[in-house]
Amino acid sequence: MGILIQTAGQLFLQDVVQVYQRSPAEIAAFLVLLFVPVAALVSYGVVSRRRELERATARAEAAFRKACNSRNLSPSHVALMEAIAQNGARPEQKHLVFDDESLFNRGVKALAAFGTFADDSISALRLSLGFTRHGGVPISSVSLPEGSPIAIAIEGKPTVVAARIRTQKKQGVVVEIEQTWTALRAGRRVRILYQSSTGVYSFISTILKAQNRLLLLRHSEHVNRSQRRRYFRRPVETGILIATRKDAHPDAVTTVDMGGGGLSFVSDRSDLQVGTSLTIRFHPPLAPEDERVRASTALARVVRVGDDNTVHVQFTTIREALRDRIISSLFSFTGDNEQTSSSARPSSEA
Repeated sequence: MGILIQTAGQLFLQDVVQVYQRSPAEIAAFLVLLFVPVAALVSYGVVSRRRELERATARAEAAFRKACNSRNLSPSHVALMEAIAQNGARPEQKHLVFDDESLFNRGVKALAAFGTFADDSISALRLSLGFTRHGGVPISSVSLPEGSPIAIAIEGKPTVVAARIRTQKKQGVVVEIEQTWTALRAGRRVRILYQSSTGVYSFISTILKAQNRLLLLRHSEHVNRSQRRRYFRRPVETGILIATRKDAHPDAVTTVDMGGGGLSFVSDRSDLQVGTSLTIRFHPPLAPEDERVRASTALARVVRVGDDNTVHVQFTTIREALRDRIISSLFSFTGDNEQTSSSARPSSEA
C-alpha cells in the first residue's frame, strides 16, 4: 500500500511540472517581452542624455564666444583660451574657464607639456581674468603681489640685490631694485627669489627693459620652490664676532656678504687659512640680544681666502631659525632710506 501511495504522489508531481513546462519558442517570446521595454527605456535615456549634452555643449560654446567678445580678446588670446578650455574642462564646461581658476590652471598645466604658447601670453590672460592667487604658494609671476619684497640674481651668479614689485602689467612685471646695478640690463637672464609664509620660491625671467632702478621683467608660468636659496648671497655690511679654537677672546669684524650657506668678511689675520674652524656670533637684527647665546651662534670653516684679505666661510652648524633670518635678509628692501646695519650695493658684473 505504501508503494502505491508513493507512486501516486510522484504521478501528481509530474502532472504539476508538466503544466509549467514550455517550449524554447515560448521561453524566448517571454524573454523578448520582458527585455524589449527595458532596452527601449535605456536607449531613450542614452539618446536623451546625448541630446542634452549636445545642447549644453552648444550653450557653453555660445557663452565662451560671448565671454571672449566681452573681454575684447585678441585672436591669439582667443586661440589660447580655446586650447586651455579643451585641456582643462569638459565641452559642456568650456565657458567656465573664464570664472573657475582651477579649470584654467588645469588647462595651463596640460599645455605646459607642449610649449605651444608663451608664458607672457598666459600671464596676460591671468591678469585679465583676475587669476592672480596672491599669497601662499605662487603659481605664476603674476602671483607676486604689488609691494612684496623679492631678490634678483643674475642667472648663474650667487650675488643678489633686494627689490620689490612695483606693478603687474600684461607686458611684464615692473620691479624696483634697491640700488642701481649696471649689470642688470635689457636682455639679461635673471633669477627672481620670492619668500612667502610657505617657503622661498624662484623663477627665471628676462629683463625686457631697464631704466635707472626700474626693470620690466618677462612673466613666467614656471615658479618652483627654491632648493638653492642658501647658496645666494647679498652684499651686507654688519658687525659679527669670530673666534678660532685658540682664541681667548673673539675678534670683531665686518661682513662683506652673507647668505643662508655662509658669509665673507675682511681680516688681516694670518692664521685664518682654508680649513680653519670658526665660531661666529651674530648681533641684531639677525640675532636679538634677548635670545640665548646658542641661538645667535654658528659654526663655520674657512673655504677660501682672497688676495684682498677677504675670508670666505661656509656654515657647518647653524640653527635653522638663524638661517631663516639670514635668508630673510636677502629680501630686505630699504629703497632710498638711509642704510643702517647693512649696505647692499652689488658690484658690477659683466
